[in-house]
Amino acid sequence: AQDLRGDLLEFETEGFEAVVIQHEIDHLDGKVFLERLVSPKELFRRKVYR
Repeated sequence: AQDLRGDLLEFETEGFEAVVIQHEIDHLDGKVFLERLVSPKELFRRKVYR
């Protein structure tokens, strides 16, 4: 990561915060949720949200 001046930042995180940060990095890299699945069967193991 970089701050507003362009200086590099490094940090560690875990749990839900790590998931959220990775999700946002994926957006920047042009990745979508389906590209992170290990197999198509994994999609059906997830709870359906309405």
